[in-house]
Formats: sequence, structure tokens, C-alpha cells
Amino acid sequence: MSRPAIPADPEAMLKQHFSLPALPTVVQRLLDALSSGKSSAVEIAALLSVDAGLVAQIMKVVNSAYYGLPTPIREIKHAVAYLGLAEIKRIALTVALMERLAPADSIEFARFWSHSFHTALTARVIARRRDYTVNPEEIYVAALLHDVGKLVYMKFFPAEYQDLTRRCEADASLMVDAENELSLPSHTLFGAVLCDRWLFDDLVKRACLCHELHDLEAFNRGERERHDDLLVICISNVLSNLSTRELSDALRHRIHDEAMKALNCDDRDFLLLMGELYELRSEVGRFLSDF
Repeated sequence: MSRPAIPADPEAMLKQHFSLPALPTVVQRLLDALSSGKSSAVEIAALLSVDAGLVAQIMKVVNSAYYGLPTPIREIKHAVAYLGLAEIKRIALTVALMERLAPADSIEFARFWSHSFHTALTARVIARRRDYTVNPEEIYVAALLHDVGKLVYMKFFPAEYQDLTRRCEADASLMVDAENELSLPSHTLFGAVLCDRWLFDDLVKRACLCHELHDLEAFNRGERERHDDLLVICISNVLSNLSTRELSDALRHRIHDEAMKALNCDDRDFLLLMGELYELRSEVGRFLSDF
């Protein structure tokens, strides 16, 4: 028996038939405080202290083997000071997504986070190594959330998402290609809807809408106005896919050529970069073990 098709206007459909969860109040207040740029580490710690679960997660991260501190940190204000506000923002958003949009399929959920963290780490590397007018920490958070629309897919349309992942595996293709093949809405649209619901920064929404290989190709052809922040996220997403996924030879060549063109680098520099990105996979594993 065939399933009813997802309506052509997924934004209207989500608003009418599904209730996207609200962002936790303390996380929304945290984002507001951080966006103002006027809050101190002490003030952020006080704001966080009302959410025992979030505080516990932050303390778990700061005292994890990843940081390897000789003496455990016991107070949230010290954890905030040590980790920095950008890392606190990442942890808070990660916890919120895990609480509000965790799907039944734990394997796909883990794959989602693995790719998201790897893309974020890749964006930080590229932003720091190249002459881009971007803030590496702001890029990091936007890159982390670029695929958040996939969580909406997993949560509300698990059967369709399974169809998409099976098509990707069979064709060694990207999710966007499978969406086109199966005439399903793009996860980028779902991501933008969630950004509107949770009042995310404009950069996060733009990252959700612009991070695919065809977006990078449009940048390279001069058909899209260059914005360094989105360019870095596009490069990071496609290179993360190149270094962590089974892709067809044709697709691998396309990513290789477009990334080299965007980075304006030669084969030697590209190989060195890819070696660094392969090594990031172990760091991704350490990040995931903290949650």
C-alpha cells in the first residue's frame, strides 16, 4: 500500500498538521543573551543554572577525556569561563535538538550528528586557514546546524527518510539527489522552517538553505553572490561528505574539482587538507561520546 505523498508546500503542511516543538526557554534566553554581545561569563552561568539538565551536560563535557583537565571543574561559572561562549552555545543547541527532535532511528540520528560535527570542525579549519572574512566560531555553529532539516524529516516523515537513505546508499549519491529522484521536499526547506520556529540566527537559516554541491557550483560559476560565510559552509559540507561517505566516482570527481576551484588550491594543498579532515573523524567520535 503506497503512502500519501508529502504535499508540495512542506512549510504550510508542517504548520497545519505537525507541531514543531518549541526551543527550551533557557536555551532561547541563552541565544538572546549571546546575540546581544553584552553578557559576561558570570551572567551566562547564572542564566544556565536554572536548568539542571543542561548544567549537568555542560559539566560532563568540560570534565570529559576530550579536554583532559588535571583537576575536575565543579562550578558552572568556571565551566563557562573555560569552554568559552561559542562552545556553550554549541552544547546548549545540541542538547535542545537531542531533547526535542530525537527520532526513533538511533542509527540515523548518530549518523546525522557525526556528519554535522565533522562539517562544523571542517568549517573551523577552512575558516582559519584561508583568507575569509568570517568569524570561525560563528561559522562553526552554523555549520553544525546546516542539516537540521534532516531531523525534521526523521521525526515527522521516518518512512520517507528511510526511502531517501536507501536511495543514497544504492546510488552512492547525496541526499539532495535522492530527494529530486523521489520527488520529495528538500531537507533544506524543513531546516529553514525550524529556524523560523526557533528564531535562529540568520546565518544558520542561510546555511540550512545553501550548503549543497550545486550551491558551491553556483558560487564557482559566479551565478550566486559570494558570501564568505556560506562559501565556507558549502565547501565544508561537500568535503565532509567526500571524506566520510561512500560516493560514486563521478560525484567524488565533481566535489574534488569544485572544492579545489573554490579554495583556489593545487593538488598538493588539497591532499594535505583532506588528510587533516580525515583525522578529524576521531575528534568527532570524542565529541559524540560526550552526549
